[in-house]
Amino acid sequence: MLILVASLMLAQPVPPVAGRVIARSLPSLRELAWRADAVVLGSVLEGKAGAVELIEVLSGEAGTPGKLIPIANVAEAGWAFQPGAEPQWRWILLFLAKNPKNEDWRILPGGWRGSTGGEQIFEPDLTAKSPVGVPMLTWDTLMGSTRSDLRSAAALRAVLSVPAGARDPGVLDWIGRNCGALQNRHPESVWPGASTAALEALYSSPIAASRWAAARIEKRAEPNLAFKRGEPFAQPEALDYLVEILAKSEISSVDVILCLEAIAAGMDAGGKPFPSTLETFARVLPEKARDKSTKIPAISAMLSIARRMDALLPGQVREKWLEAILEWYGAEKQGPALGLLARLLVALGGPEAYWKAKGNPRGVILLVEDLVADSTRLKGILRQAGTAVGIQEKPVFRFERLDAMGKVVATKDDLVVSFEPAEWRAGWAGPGVVPFSVETRGLEAGRWKLTIRAKRAEVGSGNAGGAWWVSEPWVIQCKGKNPAGQPEAVPLVVNPEIP
Repeated sequence: MLILVASLMLAQPVPPVAGRVIARSLPSLRELAWRADAVVLGSVLEGKAGAVELIEVLSGEAGTPGKLIPIANVAEAGWAFQPGAEPQWRWILLFLAKNPKNEDWRILPGGWRGSTGGEQIFEPDLTAKSPVGVPMLTWDTLMGSTRSDLRSAAALRAVLSVPAGARDPGVLDWIGRNCGALQNRHPESVWPGASTAALEALYSSPIAASRWAAARIEKRAEPNLAFKRGEPFAQPEALDYLVEILAKSEISSVDVILCLEAIAAGMDAGGKPFPSTLETFARVLPEKARDKSTKIPAISAMLSIARRMDALLPGQVREKWLEAILEWYGAEKQGPALGLLARLLVALGGPEAYWKAKGNPRGVILLVEDLVADSTRLKGILRQAGTAVGIQEKPVFRFERLDAMGKVVATKDDLVVSFEPAEWRAGWAGPGVVPFSVETRGLEAGRWKLTIRAKRAEVGSGNAGGAWWVSEPWVIQCKGKNPAGQPEAVPLVVNPEIP
């Protein structure tokens, strides 16, 4: 019953003519095929610039070959070579939308390709409102690609129109395979409507495997973003399914990371695992946390479980986890894992456990998270773990230059720091996060360790008698010039793996 699509290939986006800049990019043929109510091949005759004579109707119900159909937005189409001139096209491929109120046909923005009869093919320049030549594209290739896209779009519409309650495993499998292939090939959302509808169909399925298929599609489209959609994996059977995924010996490292992220997201969304699932988590997650490639997502999953299920974790499991976390915390040098381990220490052993491990004064657990380099600026967020404490004075951002042995050889506390909100007048009450950015032009080339120091004190008091709370460190690599003596194109690097 399912319609199998032989080809889901898309003609690659066509570059503009050399030397000419097109400010607004055209929608892809695949996107136009999905959005159009009708796709037609026609011709524009002399003296009939406001209408198209149909040669073939590729999709939709626009009429029969030989019929003239009026086009309501010809002036906006950008298909005239000279302003006010009547265009003549031997062949023109149109992607049309119908106005439901008056039945008028309109060309979608960017929705035409034309030929005057020679080998050159033209497309619209959306900025100049005139045709521009398309290099290295033949009419046969254009039509073949369009017909393939229309077959794919028809199949997608047919499958996605099946009511949610009537979607059997075969339908869901088809959606996952085909829409997954589409989005993986072009993660810029080449089927905007179809990709969204397909993912929602999979996520709303009662079958955990279908929800997992949707998560894999999203992860492969944006592999560098952590998976955060927790609702589909909050149910006990879904969390149990993720345990089965982790147990597979042939699972890829990407799927292991996704599975761990889905566990964390599901728990954060209120997940309630079966007791047997929780027992498996207690055993498997520390194993994944010891693996360098899955350390951070595994620790995140452990943190999500500890925050919500601390009362349900058997005392022996909690003690084993705490013992392991203390060992990892002592071995970790810098970077995002340290912040996660600090939060996990608080979740398992309370602020007292972190105080003993870190040596900070009691009261504040200050964390730097999501640190990234943006040219010469560092951007990140400040967060407190455990009980939030009000901080009135602005934190001090300390950069310490390290030599080859890791010894501090220079210190800078005076770089320009910006916060959101821009002014620190009311201080920081503690809950939530505070985004910040630091201008690093004053740093010499080399390795620098960043720590952020804060103390509990009233504004203007000079921090008299206050004690510093120091964040977990990050190491930044500042580059001056490359071996050729030229300034580095990327002058600043945040690398969690730098020792």
